[in-house]
Amino acid sequence: MINTVYLITAVLFSIGLYGAISRKNFLIILMSLEIMFNASLLLLLTASSIYNNPDGISFFFIIIAVAACEVALGLSIAIAIFRKERHLDISKIKQMTN
Repeated sequence: MINTVYLITAVLFSIGLYGAISRKNFLIILMSLEIMFNASLLLLLTASSIYNNPDGISFFFIIIAVAACEVALGLSIAIAIFRKERHLDISKIKQMTN
């Protein structure tokens, strides 16, 4: 049971890491970061339930709030980039100022 959860979290984190490194679209990178967040949350909740520690659940809610803020900020940056550049390709974006 525990080994399968570790394997699932490792696979999810690897998929997210591969997506964040290999893609050039800003929205795909954000989704990959969310997959990585979810993998770490799954591992945190599993460890919390194994060791009967209620602190993991409180950290879960904190990380969910941070992830929601990250998504809101990332989408606002994506909208600003798209309005200025008319694309979301990271390699073609020059700078955000001006």
